[in-house]
Amino acid sequence: MTLRIRVSSGKLSASLDLSSLADGPVEYGAIEKALAEKKVSIGPEQESQIRHWIDAYRTSGPPGDQPPLLTGTPPAHGQDGRFEWSAQCDPKNNQQFLDQQDQSGRASFYGRSSLVLVKKGDILGTLHPPTQGVAGKDVYGAAIEPRPGKDCPLKPGKGAAFLPDGKTLAAEIDGELKYNGRMLWVEPVLSIASDVDFSTGNVDYPGDVFIRGDVKDLFEVHSGADIVVAGTIEAAQVECSGSLCVMRGISGKEKGFIVVDKDLSAKYLSNVRVWVRGDTRIQSEIVNTELHCGGQVILERGALNGGEVTAAGSITAPSLGSLAGVRTIVKAGVDPYLLSQFQQKQQTRTELTALVNRLLPQAKVLLRQGNGRVSNELSRITQEIQEAKNELEAIEREHEELEQKLKQVSDRSIVIRKRIYPGCILYIGQAVEAIDREIEGPVEIRARRDRNGAVTLRFQSLSAVASR
Repeated sequence: MTLRIRVSSGKLSASLDLSSLADGPVEYGAIEKALAEKKVSIGPEQESQIRHWIDAYRTSGPPGDQPPLLTGTPPAHGQDGRFEWSAQCDPKNNQQFLDQQDQSGRASFYGRSSLVLVKKGDILGTLHPPTQGVAGKDVYGAAIEPRPGKDCPLKPGKGAAFLPDGKTLAAEIDGELKYNGRMLWVEPVLSIASDVDFSTGNVDYPGDVFIRGDVKDLFEVHSGADIVVAGTIEAAQVECSGSLCVMRGISGKEKGFIVVDKDLSAKYLSNVRVWVRGDTRIQSEIVNTELHCGGQVILERGALNGGEVTAAGSITAPSLGSLAGVRTIVKAGVDPYLLSQFQQKQQTRTELTALVNRLLPQAKVLLRQGNGRVSNELSRITQEIQEAKNELEAIEREHEELEQKLKQVSDRSIVIRKRIYPGCILYIGQAVEAIDREIEGPVEIRARRDRNGAVTLRFQSLSAVASR
């Protein structure tokens, strides 16, 4: 009986052709001889496989799907190189649920963010090199070389670099993490292509921020540098350490709050509370707004109507107030930050005075009850009274200095190019005048001190000056 052996095309298996079998028993020696003729290597492992196959054949007869007599060992191909993201930087995790809570302790959906922001030194991830794999062996005993893995195509761009180990990638600057499938980099300017809303969450970024859409109601944007908003700021809270530019204006809906450490420019201001340390330049109108400005305020067109505008510098606008007589307060030459300090000192002085007035009777009662002896409680109260008095003396000095600065006659001005309507109240420093008639512009208002030392406002027509 001559047995026929078939070897697979990949040389990973050798099978017995059952059609070459006679009706007699299958013997190990005949199979061994047939394999040897095919030059198939037989060792202890191969012999065990063959005898197991024979036992199965004798027990159950020819199987429908004939298993191979022998099998080789396929190679373990190498794994491609890969980049393993750190948990906080993985772009697949497109919602970073920031651990923020509102006052009731509930998680705030406004604090969710899809932006991946990193700081200098943050670990972005680890680059794992490709592996070579493990060789296999065919049924002839020859090695089958594995296919090596491919290099990871990811490379660091600007703002990102490998640490000395050559594997760990870290941020070189603060910024927004960017990834395009082949390159990873850190962008120093945070660019938000949409609105600031539930899709982005609140924004807190140390560098410049550019928002292509709006800042929606109740969201917050904080920047350690400049902010540019291509759309509108609604009833939101926006704070920046640099300048703020809002191309389509600010509509605060009586809930918005803006803090700018440098200059502010916007198309309009409406129903919003604003603090600006530098200059403020508005294109079209300022309506029902509480504006505190450490520099000058310039309104290019429209009216300053309703609310209160305070500026350490001069104020320029086309019109003040309206035909409806809406109360409009305008203060030039009044530093709102200095005024705020003055008011805080007043509040602290009032609180300390009330504390001393409350503690003195207690001290007298304890002294009387102790027949002149100083108890621990009396000692404590006496010390608290003395500390309060010392603080009061310091605050009185600071309060007087601030008061003198606020009382100084300011050389700032209010310039109105078209008209001032009744209902407006104008301040230059400490000088004040309520307007009860319509005043045609262009007019410049300045403070002056008369012979008696009284400070009043002087209205001078700029048309008359120009015609001289």
